[in-house]
Amino acid sequence: MPLVAVLVVLGASWLSAPTYVAIVTVVVVAQVSLLACPVLALTGWLKRRHDPTFANHWSFTVWLYRTHGPKAGTAVSASFTALAIGVRYAFF
Repeated sequence: MPLVAVLVVLGASWLSAPTYVAIVTVVVVAQVSLLACPVLALTGWLKRRHDPTFANHWSFTVWLYRTHGPKAGTAVSASFTALAIGVRYAFF
């Protein structure tokens, strides 16, 4: 979300409207579809460097992927991506 905040503050003044909306949409859709998995992985790795006993708590998508296999995690990610894109086209 920090990237979206920077885009909202700075991007609207520097970019044309269609480019701005497209960039924000891509960023938000990526975050929604991945449910912040890369951010959680990086945060967990950094915390384990300072506290080796830290247990990383993953997102719902990663839990599904590990519990039910790649098809379940991929299906949830794809459905969230479709939902986010649908909301974008419905309201913007």
